[in-house]
Amino acid sequence: MAFAALTVGCVPLVLATGMPLLIVGLAMSGAAIAPILILGGTLVQRLVDGAVRTQAFSWINSASAAGIAAAAAIAGRVVTARTHAGLRNRPDSRGFCDRGRVPRPWPTT
Repeated sequence: MAFAALTVGCVPLVLATGMPLLIVGLAMSGAAIAPILILGGTLVQRLVDGAVRTQAFSWINSASAAGIAAAAAIAGRVVTARTHAGLRNRPDSRGFCDRGRVPRPWPTT
């Protein structure tokens, strides 16, 4: 159930064209992460022998960290590609976006 909620919660993130849809997607997918982590820990605790339980928990933590690192790298590439392709909120000549005083993250050319 939690895996389905995470999957369904990620769909609005891909299709988000504005902040409200992005907030809904983040809330839905974020609410599913804790049950998934609890389920994994409970399964390890029940199914793995006590002599190697610490190692099994380490594998879960390592896999989680590897997944987070890979997702961050991919997300960074996507954001950079979409930003350079031209979003609606383009920076002006001083490097600030027109909807706030946010400096642009790339050098001026």
